[in-house]
Amino acid sequence: MALAAAGVVAAAGVAKAQSTSPAAAQRPSSPPAYSPYQAEKEVEVGKFYLKKGKYDAAIIRFQNARKYKPDWALPHLYLGEAYDKQGDPKRAVVEYREYLKITPYAKDAGKISKRIDKLAEGIKRATERTGGA
Repeated sequence: MALAAAGVVAAAGVAKAQSTSPAAAQRPSSPPAYSPYQAEKEVEVGKFYLKKGKYDAAIIRFQNARKYKPDWALPHLYLGEAYDKQGDPKRAVVEYREYLKITPYAKDAGKISKRIDKLAEGIKRATERTGGA
């Protein structure tokens, strides 16, 4: 009986240890709170990385800004630019389109639409060359 009780206590200890593991502690419990100020800071830092050619770091910052202020168009514009410069035209098009969806009458809407068309044409040509793969 004492062995059985010790087994239950040991099993409970393992379960407790697993739930407080470092990996469990790193998982976010909920999405970030709406924070326009933090979103602006993320964009500011992202623009710095974008100018320095550090596209992966810029993309992370712009994605963070999107989380802090989901209805803000600017992170989508900069994400499109970062993906475009990184050589990922499909993602660039997605972000540019989202930018225009949020702000269809932006001053640069015509320029962004032309960029989308050019990227989409390049994607189409690349797909045709590779046989659709």
